[in-house]
Amino acid sequence: DSATMGEKYDSLVKDPAKPLMDRAFQGVYPIGSTIKPAVAVAAMENGHYHLGETVNCVRVYNYFSSYKPKCMHTHGNIDLKNALAKSCNYFFFEMGRRVGATTVTKYFKDFGLGVKTGVEVNDSAGILIQPQNDNVGGTTLQIAIGQMNAFTPLQTANYVATLANGGTHYRASLIDKIVSYDISEVYKVIEPEVVNEIDIKDSIINAVKEGM
Repeated sequence: DSATMGEKYDSLVKDPAKPLMDRAFQGVYPIGSTIKPAVAVAAMENGHYHLGETVNCVRVYNYFSSYKPKCMHTHGNIDLKNALAKSCNYFFFEMGRRVGATTVTKYFKDFGLGVKTGVEVNDSAGILIQPQNDNVGGTTLQIAIGQMNAFTPLQTANYVATLANGGTHYRASLIDKIVSYDISEVYKVIEPEVVNEIDIKDSIINAVKEGM
């Protein structure tokens, strides 16, 4: 009866596990190392890293006197492919510092991170901090390894799809077509909608894909 249904609904609402929450669209989670391919694209497209170059990972990143974060391991001389494969924080600390916080953040937005996806149901924009300049030291390093920012699983999936297709960022959509009640007539076909294009050279995309 309705009273029993109401009790069940109340228990779901009060459940600390939040079973009614749409985690894919509204759950906001730290992106972590999955951001590194976007940082790699930003570094190469802006001439701060060239394919074949290595960075010497000595574990402790000593560039800033006030903030010395660590990699999980000492990787030694490591190139982009292996830095992605092994998720070398030291390599991406260096890429973040070279590129700068404001440029890296612009690329995140171009990939659809920190903005609503355009999907037909309510979704979260996530958390994308807006650095005012590149000289933010430790903040830049943390941004470059996926800390401080947090996004929805849908945003993350759309970002990876944008990488996979070479830089075309599409609006997320749940609807393929709109049909009549008896499915006999198609009222409207939903065409893919391009939000923006990210200019990424084929050689850069291929290098990032190989590392991934």
